[in-house]
Amino acid sequence: MVRDARSAVVKNELLDIASMFPHKFDDNGRCEMLMEDNSCMVYEDRPLICNVKKVHERFFSEVKQEDFFKANEDVCKKLQEENNFTV
Repeated sequence: MVRDARSAVVKNELLDIASMFPHKFDDNGRCEMLMEDNSCMVYEDRPLICNVKKVHERFFSEVKQEDFFKANEDVCKKLQEENNFTV
């Protein structure tokens, strides 16, 4: 139960971080910074939320990395569904 509660907290905090994403998305949820080959135009200076390992290290290091990655994946799916993105 504690793990489930912590997972919910992590997901809510990730949603807060994601809300600060500075770039726009097209109708399919594709970031405007992605080039045709799926490389990122601003990779070296990408927003923190785009660097999952750094977000984990900086804000959630007490959470097992695999649990954090799963929570991050869940949040991404939730955002895609809420915005009707087809990826």
